[in-house]
Amino acid sequence: MNPRELLRSVETILVIDWPSKDVPESLVRAGIHVVVRGGPGPADYSVYELNDSVVEVRHPGHAPDHADLVYSYRPLGELPGIVTSARSLVRQGGLGVNQPGMERGGCGNCTPFGGVFGTDLFG
Repeated sequence: MNPRELLRSVETILVIDWPSKDVPESLVRAGIHVVVRGGPGPADYSVYELNDSVVEVRHPGHAPDHADLVYSYRPLGELPGIVTSARSLVRQGGLGVNQPGMERGGCGNCTPFGGVFGTDLFG
């Protein structure tokens, strides 16, 4: 599955950390329901929405019921604790920066869906 096919099949993306605010904003502009985990607490979630071409953020105070895809910009060692119910996983590495734990690869029982990595989707 190529990156465009993957994104067409996704309704909700859970974004956990990102290298730029462009990631959640670009996804919502593409028509995808975007939920961002903004901290370690159970209420640290935001929903990004498009309102008249302006990206707005609201805070529902809870995790999403489900996510079709999890986008993560975190070290591999953290992924098993992050991913519990996603159908797909996209993990973006260090964008050419040598950061320990940010290399491409799997994480225990977490694997990229269709071989797609975040750098393939976002640049």
